[in-house]
Amino acid sequence: MDWIAYTGPIWVSIATVVVYYGFLFRLMRVKIRLAAQCRSKGEVFDRYACDDPGLRAADRTQLNMLEQLPVFLLALWLHAWVVSAESATIAGAVWLGARAMYPVILGSTLDRDIPRRLWVSTGLGYAALWFMIGGVVLALVA
Repeated sequence: MDWIAYTGPIWVSIATVVVYYGFLFRLMRVKIRLAAQCRSKGEVFDRYACDDPGLRAADRTQLNMLEQLPVFLLALWLHAWVVSAESATIAGAVWLGARAMYPVILGSTLDRDIPRRLWVSTGLGYAALWFMIGGVVLALVA
């Protein structure tokens, strides 16, 4: 396989890992802050009993990307291989941009209900996924 033809999807894949680890570091910073607050009160930080809106937001951001990641990578690479590396790169960049917008749209805290405004990010991401998956299916049945 000539990997040069797949430079775009390779860069999108690398950028995806970078964004995902950015979300993990954000989550880690929130946990460290909360653990320090608990220590200063003489309490033990229990991540699962904690009802902090900042932790919920950081958690939701990281977990949402983790939930989408396997399907995204599969769709990206199948589309690149079967349909077009160029269109996979564009759709992959759109998906990644939508994921990167998620914490910005969500904000630094999350109450009990997930805000409807997140559909901007989620809808755009789903559209990119279905474009890639649909392209593969159309290529297979053509």
